[in-house]
Amino acid sequence: MERLPNVRIPWACRPPALARGRSSGRPAAAPGQTALARRHAANQLNLAFVLILSSHFQRFCRDLHTEVAAHLRRTTQDPWAASLLHTRLVEARKLDVGNPNPGHIGADFARFGLRIWDALLTREGRAKVWRAQLEQLNVWRNAIAHQDLSAASLLDLGGGRVHLRRADVLRWRRACDRLATLMDAVLADFPGAWRRAVALSSQRV
Repeated sequence: MERLPNVRIPWACRPPALARGRSSGRPAAAPGQTALARRHAANQLNLAFVLILSSHFQRFCRDLHTEVAAHLRRTTQDPWAASLLHTRLVEARKLDVGNPNPGHIGADFARFGLRIWDALLTREGRAKVWRAQLEQLNVWRNAIAHQDLSAASLLDLGGGRVHLRRADVLRWRRACDRLATLMDAVLADFPGAWRRAVALSSQRV
């Protein structure tokens, strides 16, 4: 079976303070700092981690898409067709300009004829939960980036809570970790299946 070589794009979604132990990821208390000031500093750090996490996962998804497109280009015999194919696969991608939300990921990988969320769910049922967590991460990312935390219904973290905690960020990071591993596995086997489908379609014409 044809597999995609070197598909494992470095997954760097773990900011150092999030990747370390339970006590990390919190600002050190300054002498004389009040409890309120410490909570404010911790909240600002959590908000920053959301932006970092979303941007790193966006890069992973974009690089994975690029690697698949490059592989298909390398394995297309006609140089002109290979160049045209590659251009059409990567031009104006949503992941080049937008967040790595499920809709954008699905739209870009659909260029390969792949319903990526169906493929992920077929391989791992928990992907449905991770997809929902990714969606929530990006809702928060947009709210933070646009300085608009007023949409309480969209930002609800459970029970009406709209105050971001470090545990929320860690939960989203774990979802991104698991999705990255799963996407890598699905895409590793994809080029062979894609070429077999193209060949079959050509025979039917």
